[in-house]
Amino acid sequence: MSLRAITYIFLVFISVNTNAQLFKDIPSATTIQNSIDTFEKRKLSVINYFFKQPVGDTLKINTQKYFSLPAIARAYHQVDGEMIGKKILSSEFKPYGKVGTNFVAIPYLCEREGDWDFALTYLVPLAFLSKDKNYLPPKAYEKLIFQLLNTAGDKHYKKFRLGICGKITDTENHILMTESARYLTNDLRADFYRQRNKPVPREIDNDLNGFHQWWVDHLKKIKEEHFDEYNSRPYQGYALMPITNLAGFSKNLEVKAAAQDILDHLTEIYLTQSAGMIRNVPFRRQIVYETKDDLIVGDGEVARHAYLTGITDFYTKIDNIPYVKYGKNFMLITAVADFKINERILHKFFSTDWLPKFTKYNHQTPEIYYNSKSFTLSAGGRHVNRLDGGTKQNDGWARTTTLLLRQAPKIKISDHFRFKGHKFRLSRKNTCVYKNFACGINYARPKKLPPKCAFSFGGFKFYDLSSSECGKTANVLVAELVKPCQGAKCWFKADNYGLLEVRESSELSFNSFISQVLTNNLHLDLQMTRPNTYKTTLGEEINFIPGKAGKKSLEIIN
Repeated sequence: MSLRAITYIFLVFISVNTNAQLFKDIPSATTIQNSIDTFEKRKLSVINYFFKQPVGDTLKINTQKYFSLPAIARAYHQVDGEMIGKKILSSEFKPYGKVGTNFVAIPYLCEREGDWDFALTYLVPLAFLSKDKNYLPPKAYEKLIFQLLNTAGDKHYKKFRLGICGKITDTENHILMTESARYLTNDLRADFYRQRNKPVPREIDNDLNGFHQWWVDHLKKIKEEHFDEYNSRPYQGYALMPITNLAGFSKNLEVKAAAQDILDHLTEIYLTQSAGMIRNVPFRRQIVYETKDDLIVGDGEVARHAYLTGITDFYTKIDNIPYVKYGKNFMLITAVADFKINERILHKFFSTDWLPKFTKYNHQTPEIYYNSKSFTLSAGGRHVNRLDGGTKQNDGWARTTTLLLRQAPKIKISDHFRFKGHKFRLSRKNTCVYKNFACGINYARPKKLPPKCAFSFGGFKFYDLSSSECGKTANVLVAELVKPCQGAKCWFKADNYGLLEVRESSELSFNSFISQVLTNNLHLDLQMTRPNTYKTTLGEEINFIPGKAGKKSLEIIN
């Protein structure tokens, strides 16, 4: 029996429950050395998860991933090449549409069948694994790179024609998927010609057509200006898969380095945005995710970083195995591209000596964060109207201003201390965060907060989250001052307004925290739409208006 057959039988044998096998017997990493030592196990776990899936028989808009993802895993293990090749050679296997957005504005008059670039993003790694390992039969490989990978050449994609409605600039993730597929398909075809001693047409020779520099410049611009689809749920994952393909499969060192650099840059941002691998950030697209309580579904960066770091203890466990309910496809592309986080950055995920850090990012919406050893205060940004014909599908959405706990990450928004913001989401602005302080309107406490956790005094409520009364969830102290709305002007916006101060419990005692908060703010009469001054236990005076009008004006007025 061949080694390949033995490998196949072994992998089938260890398959029991495909939903539960991901990261089975791989403990959540607690140190950088844990993370490094288990990287190959995580990689194989992700690949084998898809290896155990049946290979789909169709290549349609809603089914293509059921072929491509298991096929990628089989190509990695060099198993079932004849079977995969036979499916590819089927007359049914052909592009189901054009690259770019699949869209209907006016039936028949302004519509197009698109989204083929999603399939291309999966077919590219399948082709590279096939080329490098001589996996597919020759005719199937040739059909793959010349018919299915049908974008090639030096003409860049940016706009699509929508019938009588004219030309429309496509969205960022579609451009990235299409152009990365074009660039890498050029390399695949050029190698095909060279191996047969045939001349390479100039338009597909990336060494001559300027495509290397195009990608270096394009990625540099994205890094400087940030992504148009910032933090997008679900599109950020689809914007990063093509960049991961570049990092893994481009033969040009400058392009590989530029792709690695922007992915590492996004990991640095993710570190700032999150605590315990959980983040709650403003995002552009799509409206369906704006009301979801779940912070994992739709966020591909959570899954990508769980795979890259090995930190998985925030996932719900089934039979003591992490249940990864979203983003396994992003993990697979990252795995087969053999992408790794720079070790200097990876180290920060396991740091025990977080220095306090206040950070602002300014793009279409402000992102404001305060990081401490045990928590992150995350501002929710503001609503951004993209004027997309009233569909609101392309708008930027504000999230709640949230206290995220590093040692006790919760995947539901409702399990956090938070300011929800304006009752009407199109008027929402949650940008009041500064160092260990936050303010806002429509305040809510964690839904499962123990009733004996709060200590009330002087109009404030105080919480020692390290105490047994609060469930010993985190080494964090919280002071909260909340007042109910009075008057129609306030009721229109919110039910209440207030402020939070948060400190590390290792820095001062609970009694001292209470005493300092009360002493520093003895005469504070909190107003929603008028200036207030709050003095923190760090000794800083903060001037703020919790319900300040105007989306572009921040609540803190220092």
